[in-house]
Amino acid sequence: NLTQRWFPLVQTNNPSAVFAYEEFDTSSPISKNWIYKTFGADALTFEMDDELSMDTIEQIARSSAQSLMTLLLEEKNKVQ
Repeated sequence: NLTQRWFPLVQTNNPSAVFAYEEFDTSSPISKNWIYKTFGADALTFEMDDELSMDTIEQIARSSAQSLMTLLLEEKNKVQ
């Protein structure tokens, strides 16, 4: 699944950050479960520590978005 392929990239691109990865219970009443049940799509919660500097948050956010886009473009190219 895309999320499981994406998360290691986020970790690799941000080696000084500490990440926790948890599978979610698909029976709990939260929005990402609705997305999963309705569309069969992965959903995730991406939380950051309140104590992180804005520069660190921006770095993690940018690198995370870039690696996700790389994976999405790879998937798109497989389909074409």
